[in-house]
Amino acid sequence: MKLSGGFIKLLKRYREGRLPRHIREDLDTWHRLFSADTEKQDERKEIEDRIWAGIERGTRLTVENGTNIPDRVGTGAWWKAAAAIVLVVGATVYFYNKSFGSQDVLPGQTAKAEATAGWKVVSHDGPESREVFLPDGSKVVLQPGGKLRYPAVFSPGQREVFLEGSGFFDVKREVDRPFVVFSGQVLTRVLGTSFTIRPVAAGGTEVAVVTGKVTVEKATPDDKREGKNRVILTPNRKVTFFNQSEHYVTGLVDEPRLVSDETEYLLPGAFNFDETPLHAVIEKLEKAYGVEITVSNDEILECPVTADLTSDNLYEKMEIISAVLQSRVEVNGSTILLSGGGCKKINAKP
Repeated sequence: MKLSGGFIKLLKRYREGRLPRHIREDLDTWHRLFSADTEKQDERKEIEDRIWAGIERGTRLTVENGTNIPDRVGTGAWWKAAAAIVLVVGATVYFYNKSFGSQDVLPGQTAKAEATAGWKVVSHDGPESREVFLPDGSKVVLQPGGKLRYPAVFSPGQREVFLEGSGFFDVKREVDRPFVVFSGQVLTRVLGTSFTIRPVAAGGTEVAVVTGKVTVEKATPDDKREGKNRVILTPNRKVTFFNQSEHYVTGLVDEPRLVSDETEYLLPGAFNFDETPLHAVIEKLEKAYGVEITVSNDEILECPVTADLTSDNLYEKMEIISAVLQSRVEVNGSTILLSGGGCKKINAKP
């Protein structure tokens, strides 16, 4: 809504106590009734009627220096419209503060959410994580200190929720109805997947994917998206968006999980290698974890690897492989790099 100059002046006069007393007193009483969290609907209606009556009685508003405000559209109509905006703004601010505190929400998000009836808010202050089940069957594991806001019934075209703090999402797949999470200044969109969202100390938001695929982008005012500067994440990848610089940093999650459900990766001894060429080991790990592993020295690709890595996580596997080859391992963005080293027939025991 674009505010006129007259309405801005009206708000200023109300804040400075320069409205006519009978109008100001009725507005103040109306606001107290709203803030009191009561069910006195009849009393509120009576106050509102008095406000309209008081507005309609006045023909002009005289400010402190005695100057009259011109009647441009008909005094009664102008004041009635202006006061209606005051009432609506007051109600919006009240319900927003009551339901979601002082969280920083981008322009358009608050109005969009609060204008929709039937929103639910879950604030979690307990010491353990808490499961929240959404109307579509999706599940959110809310971490201590987290807050989740969602509609009692999702709209036909899109599922939207608002997160403050950290939470793990296991989203039910619906191809025709994307699932969108607003968190801080980040918008995360999925069809059906599992992922984690958490704030970072440096002032930003991290999104880490467990299964499926998500897109992450900066949320914009009024929920307008240009489709630019978005990051697509696949399993075991994460991105951190820093608010101040509006910069994305991608990487691998702290504990990569198997992304393939093929039997060969689930059986005991699935990663027991015996004189297996490094290129075959890398191929198997890339497929099992959905990551990219590169080498700086192609000569080591034929080096044999003997090690049982079944019980180790991905990073431990890579550390043992680098020890076998006397190379170095590092994570560069979303890629694992083996550099240096050579063929050494050194057996590694788990």
